[in-house]
Amino acid sequence: MRDADLRPFRAGLEAGAPSVMAAYNTVDGVPCHANHRLLTGILREEWGFTGTVVSDGRGIELLATEYGVASDEREAGVRALSAGIDVELPETECFGDRLVAAVAEGDVDESLVDRAVRRHLGQKVRAGLFTDPLPDPSSTDEAFESDAVRRLARRAARRSQVLLSNDGVLPLSTDATVAVVGPSADAPRNLLGNYSYAGAEQRDGGVAVTTPRGALSERVGTVEYARGCGIRAGPTDNVDEAVGVAADADVVVACLGGRSGIDVERDSSGTAGEGLDRATLGLPGRQYELLDAIASTATPVVVVLVSGRPLAVPEVVERASAIVAAWLPGQEGGAAIADVLLGSDPGGRLPVSLPRSVGQLPVHYRQPPVSGDEYVFSRADPLFPFGHGESYAEFAYEDFDVDAASTTTDGTLRASVAVENVSSRDGTEVVQLYAGHRGGRSVRPSREIVGFGRVSIDAGDRVEIEFSLPAAALATYAPSDRLLVEPGSVDLAVGRSATDLREHETVELIGEPHAPTERPSVADTTVRTA
Repeated sequence: MRDADLRPFRAGLEAGAPSVMAAYNTVDGVPCHANHRLLTGILREEWGFTGTVVSDGRGIELLATEYGVASDEREAGVRALSAGIDVELPETECFGDRLVAAVAEGDVDESLVDRAVRRHLGQKVRAGLFTDPLPDPSSTDEAFESDAVRRLARRAARRSQVLLSNDGVLPLSTDATVAVVGPSADAPRNLLGNYSYAGAEQRDGGVAVTTPRGALSERVGTVEYARGCGIRAGPTDNVDEAVGVAADADVVVACLGGRSGIDVERDSSGTAGEGLDRATLGLPGRQYELLDAIASTATPVVVVLVSGRPLAVPEVVERASAIVAAWLPGQEGGAAIADVLLGSDPGGRLPVSLPRSVGQLPVHYRQPPVSGDEYVFSRADPLFPFGHGESYAEFAYEDFDVDAASTTTDGTLRASVAVENVSSRDGTEVVQLYAGHRGGRSVRPSREIVGFGRVSIDAGDRVEIEFSLPAAALATYAPSDRLLVEPGSVDLAVGRSATDLREHETVELIGEPHAPTERPSVADTTVRTA
């Protein structure tokens, strides 16, 4: 857990996250909502977290009603408070009057209540909720519909998209006749996550949402639209109509994927989100039928995947001329999708590996050296690997250099690589540094990302990326829960993804095992014009 699962949480806290939510699951049989070691020992005493810890919805109740580690809600509240939970959500079923009674009868020390109240009120003070005078409620409108917010939303949506594949059909010409089809082509709700206002409350949040159809219609000469089908099969599906507009177009933009919701009872149309687990990871409903039908017209098809869940879609790869992962792009999602389709380099890279099938999971890139490389009837490699993402430009990697053949276990590794944009288009590249440590007493993954740099490089230009990697970043936790950097050989590789590695160098870590106090998340990165 320390070497893998807890690392992104630690990084989030180091980035300034002021609150943590306990999970529903157990660790070694101990529910997180009653786990003093996690919520107090690691989170606060080791990491120095000073914010609030809140329960997940009814997570404290589960200690009594489902897990059975507490006899009733009152005992559940005492155990959660003692472990480090400060706030109960969504109601006070286990805190509130039950906690008052527990304090009065000596079941829990009042100082623990004071501690939770102090943390909670402190966060409200920092949020400005106790200012004098209080903020004008009407001023909140400025925070949601301002031009600055929309510009930021559009930029974030554009830069997070991942160009998964492209046979040259992208970018689109503004003079083309474009058929826009699919369940998410003109459905604002599908662009939003289940914890947006429209998703959680199932009603209009009062924020205008730009759809792909709307954005492309403003910027492309001719746009024809047909929904074709919904996320789930329904009586209004009309695949033939979509085939008709596709046959007469120069290119088809098919917006496929899923719809985020909150449990089946509240959102019967949802396919992902809280309480909406699935046993398969393909496109639901009649979307494959729609894709097959429009692909049979011989018109090139660009698939835009609108989904918060990574999908297993080898069938899409076989039929599409280009694929863009747009995720859940939000209120300016349609405009951002149009930006990318018309030539703005997205620059996004996959934060997870995309599987070929659900049976392939787990397919993360941090596999140990002995993990098997084939199935009986299918390949074992991911459909798209961690770190993958194409660009409209082309980049060459040269002159990968490490400043020394060895360094001590408490030293620093320094490496550099030159990256040149060898195309006629400006572009964005994410240069990734990976390390594989061998020779210690613990088995390490074959490779782990230890540094990256996102750089915009004009056509024909060349930049130099320098990485400064403390050996402490290669530390692993010993059985004693102590960080340890062990001597051994380190394979450093630089490239475009976990599987597209362009240059390698080997460095030796020498000396005695070193116990650093901290493990840096990634290397420090510097970009210089070459």
